[in-house]
Amino acid sequence: MKPKRDRKQSSSVTPLTSQALTEIPARALTFVRALAANPAIRSELAAHGYRADDHAEGLRLLLAVLEVPAADASWKPVPDFRREFLTFAHTKLRAVEIVLRRRHAAEHRRLFAGISVSDDAVHAAAIFLARCLDDLDAKGPVQATLATLGLPLELQRRLDMRVLHREGAGAKDARTDEGAVRALRDWLDTWASLAREVASSRESLIRLGLSSRRRGASGGTATGGEDSSGGVPH
Repeated sequence: MKPKRDRKQSSSVTPLTSQALTEIPARALTFVRALAANPAIRSELAAHGYRADDHAEGLRLLLAVLEVPAADASWKPVPDFRREFLTFAHTKLRAVEIVLRRRHAAEHRRLFAGISVSDDAVHAAAIFLARCLDDLDAKGPVQATLATLGLPLELQRRLDMRVLHREGAGAKDARTDEGAVRALRDWLDTWASLAREVASSRESLIRLGLSSRRRGASGGTATGGEDSSGGVPH
């Protein structure tokens, strides 16, 4: 049976937190990518009501969050965006994590909280770059460190998908963006809840971005109880 969505809306809608606005799209991307790439996980959800049209709906809602407003005449497509992003995720992000941990421990904890480069570099890169949004115009030591590691401000602007919605967007565009993220969150809440109920293994939840491996005291990874980082932020 397909899970029911609660479509009741309060007369006063609480604004999404900045964390939710940045992390919901990244979590949704991980979720749909895992379903597309793993037939076993897809079959488990399909047996309980997840269909092709549900997957298509998730893709549509995700694209609505990521697309550039049509009215933004200044936007020019960035050549090789996907290649540039994947190159950063797979070849630079680990170095960024190591150096930030050494030089700026507090910022390292903030930027890498709840994500693991070794488990899923693409998912980690998407969240890391989203969290850099508030720092894009900063000139502090963290930005200087990132620049020396091949992540200057302009590269951050190109790699971070959500910056497209912040620059040159008026209040109306911002409300539209939040509405799109809210719709995506509702979709993800529904199917993430189903996945937690029917997934046959913890590994499936990790692939879907709904749980993560914890690092033990010895530096290895443990797969104990569910990690709180897998929840959908509000």
